[in-house]
Amino acid sequence: MKKMVLVFLLVFTTLLQCITSFASINARNQASNTIYKTMYVVNCKESITLRTSPSTKAAEIRQIPLGAPVTYVETAANGFYKVIYNGDTGYALASYLNESAYNSYTNSGNASGYSGGYTSSSLPYGTSLQVVNCKESISLRESASTSAPALLQIPLNAIVKYYDVAENGFYYISYAGVAGYALADYLRPTESQRYIGAFMRVVNCKQSITLRTAPSTSASEICQMPLNESVYVIATAPNGFYQVQYYGNVGYALSKYLQY
Repeated sequence: MKKMVLVFLLVFTTLLQCITSFASINARNQASNTIYKTMYVVNCKESITLRTSPSTKAAEIRQIPLGAPVTYVETAANGFYKVIYNGDTGYALASYLNESAYNSYTNSGNASGYSGGYTSSSLPYGTSLQVVNCKESISLRESASTSAPALLQIPLNAIVKYYDVAENGFYYISYAGVAGYALADYLRPTESQRYIGAFMRVVNCKQSITLRTAPSTSASEICQMPLNESVYVIATAPNGFYQVQYYGNVGYALSKYLQY
């Protein structure tokens, strides 16, 4: 009788281990099959909060600036998404995230809304600006004020990315992957740029064309832009290229593959 009990316990333990192992393998397979996608911060003035749990009362991990890309992981409770930003995993309200960086772009300060063009009061979203009129560098600040803490220094002649007009004579920009505010008096478009400010369509290719880091066919690839996809053209560039924006990425594409 004791032997039968021992055999039964052994079989039961082995079966339990098999079930546990199978569940673990299945969970790993599901995790490996997860499809992540990039989303962008929209519909806010400056930034949104990344939190430790899906609740507006949860502790803050960090702020995510307007226009910044995040990695969507999954939908969570209470209208939140689980996302990853700069290596930090947490929760952000879904109403402030969109798969399109520019279609749902909401500006800060007193500028007119971005709608695929620009007005006399604002430059096209993603325009490259150059630091001028200073001896060595200018400050990138946390907010649109000369008394706000400096995030970093931007050297004379450096190129920054413009996002929006802000208060107190500031622009909302990014430099070296950091978003913040800099005085507009120290920033101007590069002389070689002629703004186009229009959407164009990818044509004359089989599947896609390459968005590059510089106006050269030997420059590094940022991403592929599929045939018939719409891109926002910012300016003309050397070597037959346009400077364009595509889903939050600003780079260069050959003009012969783009048309109105």
